[in-house]
Amino acid sequence: MARSRYARIYSQGIAVVGIVIFMLTAHLFTQTLEGADSPGCRQVFMGPSYARIRAFDESHTKFASKYSLYLYREQGKDPLPDSDNAAGFLDGIPALFIPGNAGSYRQVRSIAAETSNLYFDENVGVKNYDFFSAEFNEDFSAFHGRTLLDQAEFLNEAIKYILYLYSSKPNPPKSVLLLGHSMGGIVARVMLTLPNYVEDSVQTIVTLASPHAAAPLTTDGDILRIYSAIDRFWYEGYHLPNDSIQNKRLSNVTLISITGGLLDNTLPADYTSLGFLVPESHGFTVYTTGIRDVWTPVDHLAIVWCSQLRTQVSRMLLEFADDKVPTKQKPLQERMKIARTRLLTGFEDVCNQDRNIRHTSSDRAIQLVVDDSQVKFLQSHEQLRISEQSSTLIHAFDLSDQTSFNLVSSNIQSWNKFAETRHHVSVLLCNKNSKEVATSKVFVLGDQDSSRKLTYVCYDAKEDVLSIPNSKASTLRETSSGGKKQPFHAIRYNGKDLAPYQYAFIFSGDAENFVVADVQPDLELVASESLSSLILGDTHIEIPSERPLITNIKVRGAWSSILAYRLSFDGYRGENDPFAPLLRQWKSNPYETKWHLQPNNVLLTVHGVAPFTPFKYDMKNHDQGLNLELWSVSEPGQQRLRLTLKVDIISSLRLLVLRYRLAIIAFCVAITLAIFAIQMNSLLQSKSVPSFSYALSELTSPKIFGLCCLFLSILTPVARICAVQKILDMVDPVVLQDRNEVNMSLHAEFKLNSYYLGLEETSLWFVGPLFYIIGVGIVSLTYWIIYGAATILSFIVQRFFQKPRKTETNDKEAIEVVSYDRNKILLFFAACICTSIYLPYQLAYVVCCIIQAVVVVKLNCTGNRSLINYHTTILLLMIWVLPINIPVIIVFVHNISVDWTTPFSSHHNFLAILPIMLVVGRHANRNYLPKFEKGSIGLKVFYGYIGYFTLYCLVYGIRHTYWIHHLLNLMFCILLIHEVEPDK
Repeated sequence: MARSRYARIYSQGIAVVGIVIFMLTAHLFTQTLEGADSPGCRQVFMGPSYARIRAFDESHTKFASKYSLYLYREQGKDPLPDSDNAAGFLDGIPALFIPGNAGSYRQVRSIAAETSNLYFDENVGVKNYDFFSAEFNEDFSAFHGRTLLDQAEFLNEAIKYILYLYSSKPNPPKSVLLLGHSMGGIVARVMLTLPNYVEDSVQTIVTLASPHAAAPLTTDGDILRIYSAIDRFWYEGYHLPNDSIQNKRLSNVTLISITGGLLDNTLPADYTSLGFLVPESHGFTVYTTGIRDVWTPVDHLAIVWCSQLRTQVSRMLLEFADDKVPTKQKPLQERMKIARTRLLTGFEDVCNQDRNIRHTSSDRAIQLVVDDSQVKFLQSHEQLRISEQSSTLIHAFDLSDQTSFNLVSSNIQSWNKFAETRHHVSVLLCNKNSKEVATSKVFVLGDQDSSRKLTYVCYDAKEDVLSIPNSKASTLRETSSGGKKQPFHAIRYNGKDLAPYQYAFIFSGDAENFVVADVQPDLELVASESLSSLILGDTHIEIPSERPLITNIKVRGAWSSILAYRLSFDGYRGENDPFAPLLRQWKSNPYETKWHLQPNNVLLTVHGVAPFTPFKYDMKNHDQGLNLELWSVSEPGQQRLRLTLKVDIISSLRLLVLRYRLAIIAFCVAITLAIFAIQMNSLLQSKSVPSFSYALSELTSPKIFGLCCLFLSILTPVARICAVQKILDMVDPVVLQDRNEVNMSLHAEFKLNSYYLGLEETSLWFVGPLFYIIGVGIVSLTYWIIYGAATILSFIVQRFFQKPRKTETNDKEAIEVVSYDRNKILLFFAACICTSIYLPYQLAYVVCCIIQAVVVVKLNCTGNRSLINYHTTILLLMIWVLPINIPVIIVFVHNISVDWTTPFSSHHNFLAILPIMLVVGRHANRNYLPKFEKGSIGLKVFYGYIGYFTLYCLVYGIRHTYWIHHLLNLMFCILLIHEVEPDK
């Protein structure tokens, strides 16, 4: 008795801890982020108008009764069509917006309006865009694979029709630019793989918060099969010979993925990565926190209207345009250069090739005649600081060492503007030249008759000036586009950029603008501590007082996406300097940059190696580590800087939510199955089924709980071993069913962890036991809710609705029972026929759950504890599988609501629900319990299957969630064979 009480208290303690952790995680997830991850988007205003293209009807596509096509026009800017001829005023380049899951065609308005504003107000492009937008009636493309394919097929027909609208115009377009939001970006990729794709009709795809790397929901098998198919198609497009259909369709396609980062609470930003599919010559993934003049994370819906972002995207689209060629898009290399210029910070290695100083020509040369007595030449490793009016107008750095040149200023202008006004700051890279050069740009500074007069041939560095946040601003929002404080300007050249030049001249004409510059070798400090060391303790990094303007700190162990890091910054603050310390957190592949202002105590999150997404497997070189780039002023004798970095476990909990929301289902099903096995073992030994809470206390007894935690801990490092992954892939029933399923990375340089928790980090072994504890808490709470509800309902039934039981049964009642059973049989066959033809089997599953709930309420009126305990556990198991089936039902109901009369084209396999229907139907008629003989084959099969089912939930359940339903269906098939009435 004492042991039973102790076990119950121990079990309840674990359940309470699990519930507390779950509630704490939920609380952290709802909290507003601060610093570089805080929201900073500005509101936008526009004058939208939409014209439906009614001529695009059933004669062009079979989906015309469900989907439609609209043309966007900005009032006061674009010429407006009349209601009868929406295409009558088409005068631009066609672009098509694809909304995402439950999205609307109206979401095109923000970017389309800004594109029109830029074109008509600034005339930045040779031709404006005609934005078309697809209306899917808020269809759920993330829930249902067939819906996603229908949308892609419809859009290929829409593109064909859009191009037809331009056919009578001079030099008609041959392609349409695609702009996709969320699942709309996946639909865009699917389009190129379908048979009805119009060849060469897509040259550019820009996606906003689209989950390219992994499906956000895995409750539908069709979604996973579509992802596998399109991933294989796109991968082969860049790795097969040029004559393949994949290569022909993708060789000139640019694919840009833009993601909002940590503020996206709909899907993990890691899922938007493209690196494993698309080479850098054709596309990349970028985070909005690093886009110049944006510098803010963006949530999933705001990414289509965020003011700062839409300006950069609209400018990029206009620069892509080329009305002289049939595709209406510039060549691939030029589009990629424009995308890098508009979307990347400019400090990435891939941007080095785009620096204008590397591509100079004689017509851009500036002949400068300077009196050397007016030039202050700085020594090597000396840092230039100009913050007040100086008698020296010109400062110069000797570039003979070919080291890095870094400069930060509040305002850098072109040389021509500086020469006219002598205000602001200008930078030239120069060479001595005693000969005249063929240029009209000749400038004389100082005394022309001076004996120290020298002639230089220079090139303006203005075109390589990059924007960085104003380090004196209190928030990044203040310094982004449209903010109160202007951003700072920076120039950064490496040795290869400076090789053709001898001097860097810096001209400063007023006291309002500061300059900080140096020419020094790059300094990188490396913290070699492993991830385990970061978890167990702090990492301290000493930064020398005499350092270059930019110092990079590499933390090799900080590469996990599910951990948050706390950084403290001690030492020099720079409050009185015009340029305060600025911290740039960066990584490549994908391109993520975050700027941290006043970095004395900041929370760092990084999208590095993430669960269930491919990552570049180069751990030997530690390329996945965290990079912290410190921009700060240095003075001799200054106090040394000290950075302290540690893992923030509590803040890391919120990072688990989006990545492991399906893990709750998998773990709770596994725990419920284990409890069910304990109950069945007790039934075999004592001929009675113990309560759910008693079985849970057995599962959480110190010995079994310790063994479970040990197993889950070991499973983390084991599941990441490549040889084990290959074995798991071969025995996966989903793969056995369809060999085209991809559980392994297609790319040899990338690794994909699809099993268990998808962790590459062995030091995170404790995450599995953590989910086990949370699962115990949630399962326990669910049981008590169901138990309480069933008790209350049974009391109400007994008190108000139950009639006194008669002792005699007449012939009339017997006839009614026979008739009642006949009606049930007819309803059963009707349900099977409807499921085979029209209804999805998921709908029948919901009905079965309701019937089983009624059975539990009825049994509570009888007082038979074994039957109550058995059927309550069955109900709990069915309830935890219920969320897997809900998404498809939502799609089905939505189709009915929009009068889409075409039969539901998937999920009609009535065998996927037949055993469940038979067992639940039998429960509704009579009381049944399983009966097994000790040592029998049936008992061994049952226990073996329960063990396999439990293991499947843990190993495969998160990424193949939909298969859990089929395993439950097979378990019911076993129960169907072995269930008997208790008195038999």
